[in-house]
Amino acid sequence: MSKDDSYVAIVKGKRVTFTHQGTAVIPAFKDVTSVSAIPFTKSGSIVAVHLRHRGIDIPGGHVEPGERTPEETLKREVMEEACMTIRDTVLVEVIASDFFDSPSYMLLY
Repeated sequence: MSKDDSYVAIVKGKRVTFTHQGTAVIPAFKDVTSVSAIPFTKSGSIVAVHLRHRGIDIPGGHVEPGERTPEETLKREVMEEACMTIRDTVLVEVIASDFFDSPSYMLLY
C-alpha cells in the first residue's frame, strides 16, 4: 500500500486510520462492520438518500446481529434508507479501519 491508499481522521475523539484495500482480498464477515451501496436505477441514474442525521448520502450502515453475509446487510440497509430492492451487487472497495481494537472493514458495493 502506498501512502495515498490511507487517510487519518478523528472519529469520536480517536485517531483512526482508514486504508483502501481494493477487492483482491475479501475479509471474513465477522470483521465487517458496515456496508454501503451506490445503487443505480434501470435507466442508469445514481440513487442518493436524504437522511435526517447525515444529510445527502449513499445508503448503507452497520451490520446487525443475526446477519450472515454482507449482501444481507446491504439489502436491508438499501430497503430501509432508499425503499428499494437491489440485485446484481458488485463489490468495488474494501476499506480497513483501526477504530476497534482489531481490524474492521467497510465494504462498498
